[in-house]
Amino acid sequence: MCNRSEVVSFSQLLLCLVLLLSSAVCAGEEEKKPEPAPAPKADNEKEAKAEAPSPAKDPYGAPAAPAKKGDDGAVPLPVLTKAMQHMKMIPVGPAKVSFGMDHQTRVEVWDNKFIGNGRTYTNGLTFFRTRLWMDWDLHKHVRVFVEGQDSRKDGDIGAQKRFWEDKPDLLEGYVDLRNLFNEDLTIRIGRQGLVYGKQRLVGTFEWSNTGRRFDAIRVFWKSKDKDWSADAFASKVVVIDPEGFDEQHPTEEFYGLHATYNGLKNHHFDLYTFARLDDNNRIPDELHNPTSTVAPVVSLGDLDIYTHGFRAWGAKFFGGLDYEVEAAFQWGAVGRGDHLAGSAHAEAGWTFSPSWEPRLMAEYNFGSGDDDPADGDNNAFNNLFPTNHLHYGYSDYVNWSNTHNVAVGFTAVPYRGITVWTKYHQFWLADRNDGWRNAAGAVLGRDKTGNSGSSLGCEFDVGVSAKINKHINAQIGYSIFDGSEFLLKTRPSNGETSQFLWAQAGISF
Repeated sequence: MCNRSEVVSFSQLLLCLVLLLSSAVCAGEEEKKPEPAPAPKADNEKEAKAEAPSPAKDPYGAPAAPAKKGDDGAVPLPVLTKAMQHMKMIPVGPAKVSFGMDHQTRVEVWDNKFIGNGRTYTNGLTFFRTRLWMDWDLHKHVRVFVEGQDSRKDGDIGAQKRFWEDKPDLLEGYVDLRNLFNEDLTIRIGRQGLVYGKQRLVGTFEWSNTGRRFDAIRVFWKSKDKDWSADAFASKVVVIDPEGFDEQHPTEEFYGLHATYNGLKNHHFDLYTFARLDDNNRIPDELHNPTSTVAPVVSLGDLDIYTHGFRAWGAKFFGGLDYEVEAAFQWGAVGRGDHLAGSAHAEAGWTFSPSWEPRLMAEYNFGSGDDDPADGDNNAFNNLFPTNHLHYGYSDYVNWSNTHNVAVGFTAVPYRGITVWTKYHQFWLADRNDGWRNAAGAVLGRDKTGNSGSSLGCEFDVGVSAKINKHINAQIGYSIFDGSEFLLKTRPSNGETSQFLWAQAGISF
C-alpha cells in the first residue's frame, strides 16, 4: 500500500495539476471563440507533412517540439518566452550556441501491477528527470549537440533499475556534417536517438525515466524536390548503468535503412529493413527459475534477425478520414533454430468538423507467436527497440509479439492547449502455446500445453493533457486492466484487475 508521504506528495501534485488545468480552461473560456490546438507534431522528422491526429502520439514523455508563432498554449507567458530567447543563438565568434533544459516529474500509483515470476506489487512511485543541452552551430557544414541527463526515483519499482534511474550521465553527444556535396546530405556520428515511423519497432522509449539511445553512424538524405528521403545507420544500443557511465552493448549490433516517399498529396509511404545481430544473445525466461525474485538470464547463443516492412498513412481526404497500415516480415536465426515471424497494424479514424476536433478511431494489431516452443525454431515476432507505451495500453502489459489487439478510441481538443483522450483495448494471444509478454518483452505468463486459452483481457485508458504555454505542460491519466481466462489460469493468486493512476508535469526551454 502507499505510505503517508507518498499519498501526500501525490495529492499535492494532483492539486497543482487541477489548478493548472483550471487556469487553462478559464483562459480558453475568456476567448470569444476558442481556437483548437495545432495538429500534433510528427513523430519522425521525416514526416514533416500533415499526419492524422492520433492518440498514438506521445504527449507525456517526448521532448517538446520548438514552438511556433501562435502556438502559445492555453496560458501564454510572453515575458518568460522572451527571457528564454536570450539562451538561444548566442554569438561565439563566427559560431552560435544555444542552451536549453527540460525537467519532468511523474507520480504513479499502482494497485496490483503484474510483473515477472508471477509477482505483483501495489505502490506509489515518483520519478524525476532533468536534461540539459547545448547546440553549437559551428559552421554551415558542422554542428555539435550535447545533452546530459539525471534520472531518479522515489519508491520501490519492482522492476529493472536501468529503466528508471541514471545518475548524471551523457544522454546524447554527436557531430553533424551537413549539406555535403551540394546536397541535402548529413552524416551524424555519436550518441543519438533513433526514431522511425510511429516507433512500433524503433524509438526512444521516452516514457521510461531514462529513455533509449544508440552509439551510431547515421546518414540522412533528401531529394531536391523533397519527395524522397532516406536514412541509413549502423549502431549499438546504449545500456543504462544507474551508477556508472552508460556504455554501448558489448555484442549486439543494429543496422537499418529507412526511406520515405511524400510525393502524393495527403498520402505517405515508408519502406524499411533492419538487422539485429548478437553473437551472445541473452533473454529473461521465468521457466528456468520460477521461484526467483529476480528475473534469471539464460544464454541462447547467436541471434540474427532481419526485418523488412512498409508503412502507409494519410489524412484529410473524403472529408475527415485518416488511415495507417504497417506490416513487417522477419527471418533469421535464434540460437540453433530458425526464426520466421510477422506483424501487422491497421488503423482508421474520422475527425469531425467542430473546432474542438473530435476524432473517432479503430485499430487492429497482430504479432505472431511461437506455435511450438519445444521444436527449437522461433516464430514469435521480435519487437526490436520500440516505444510500446504509445500503442497497446498505458499499463504496458502487451507488446507487438504473440498478440491480437483490437482497440477503439476518441480524442478531442475542447480548448486551446487541452487534449482529452480515451481508448479501449481487447487482447488475445496469437498462439496460446506461447508466452504473454509485456511492453518490455518480459514473460508474464505461459502455458505450453495451450490449456489456459488465449483471452488475456481488456484495458480502458483515459487522460487529459494540457499545454499551459510554450514551456509548461501537465498530464493526468488512469488505466484499468481486467484479466480474462489466460491470466486467471496462469496467475491464479494475482487477482484479475490492475489499476494505474499517474500525473506528470514538465517544463522546458
